[in-house]
Amino acid sequence: MESILSTVEDTLLGSLSYKIDPKSGSSYVTEKKSVTFFASGSNVYDPQRGTKVLRFNLASDQFIDLSSIVVSVMVSVGLTGIATPLADSGHVLFNRLRFIVSGTVVEDIEHFGVASQLFHRFLSNEKKENTEQCGFGPEPMEANGHRNVLTFPKISGLCNQPLWLPGFALGAAGCVMELHLADGNEVFESGEGQNTTYALSDCRVLADVYTLSSDLHNTFSQHILSGKSLVFPIKTLTNTQFQVQAATPAFTLALNRAFSRLNSVFLIMHATPTPLLRDVNNFIMSGDPEAINARLTCGSKQYPDGHPIQGSGQFFLRLLQTLGIVHSGSHTVEISRDQFQTTRFCAAFDLERVPSSTGSGLNASRGEAITLEFKGLGNTHQRAHVFCHADLIMELGDSGCVVLQ
Repeated sequence: MESILSTVEDTLLGSLSYKIDPKSGSSYVTEKKSVTFFASGSNVYDPQRGTKVLRFNLASDQFIDLSSIVVSVMVSVGLTGIATPLADSGHVLFNRLRFIVSGTVVEDIEHFGVASQLFHRFLSNEKKENTEQCGFGPEPMEANGHRNVLTFPKISGLCNQPLWLPGFALGAAGCVMELHLADGNEVFESGEGQNTTYALSDCRVLADVYTLSSDLHNTFSQHILSGKSLVFPIKTLTNTQFQVQAATPAFTLALNRAFSRLNSVFLIMHATPTPLLRDVNNFIMSGDPEAINARLTCGSKQYPDGHPIQGSGQFFLRLLQTLGIVHSGSHTVEISRDQFQTTRFCAAFDLERVPSSTGSGLNASRGEAITLEFKGLGNTHQRAHVFCHADLIMELGDSGCVVLQ
């Protein structure tokens, strides 16, 4: 041991280095603005009548930080009954998110509210409380009430990556963000004395826009005009809903889609909707928690290899492994065993070879059949949502936007 330790070179500790890192400056960023983009086309949005799609044109000749995007709306509820949100966060208002860059659809996330609530539940308690405080919060809305509600679209790959979007390179089509409204009974509790009627007004996107020095700005412009492109590696979600047979204790789902790099797959199940429990807030396990087993198959490969996931404990372990927090001492999932077995179940399959490496997901682009097989179920499952987390590359050039996936 001494012979090995003797080869280690001494370096100056950071706590003894009394100088500023010469490579830590960013004086080329000359200005930061917190800007507002208003929805175009209407002043009031209503899922039952009128306009049902919020459309924001994120127009700028500078660099837009998409990770800073927050959607702010004023929610007004009907004249009769208390409006109790099914989830305390603002994402429950929307069932679809689309990003259109230079006329090309880059992301189209269906079942946006359900997917957002799923990943919201994977946060720590304090982080969830912060997000919910900006949303509906824990208190119901009184009849004819109004409340400013914020939504953080963090399940969007574009909004969850660090690269700034050069607005000057997007052409006349620009960058458009669309949000589709969910029906009232998918946002608020229904039943006697409850209010499911709502409308949105004063809809806006809050974001940060950065101005660079003219020299660096011109460098990026010349790079694009010379025929080269700017590359944005993105991890996005592809969501699919399946109808399953409740009377059958097993089912097999086929994902009819090709992925160049599929990183992980999440599956949740739903029971018959009730006034208080809808798809957005009820992810059931269905059956004996220790009898349920599942596996994912792609061609000749099985995940996990050899034996399927069996029982509540193994499902929770695989979820932590897929989220990448199984060995973390600071990142936790605030889900009790009872919650996991009743209303917060999620089956997760980690398909990456090396989670910290780019492009290490499963290559399923050659027509391989991807199937999910579940056995040992009860008789309460009726629907299933499957969320595929995959790599996507967006290229911006002088001819527009190209999406590679």
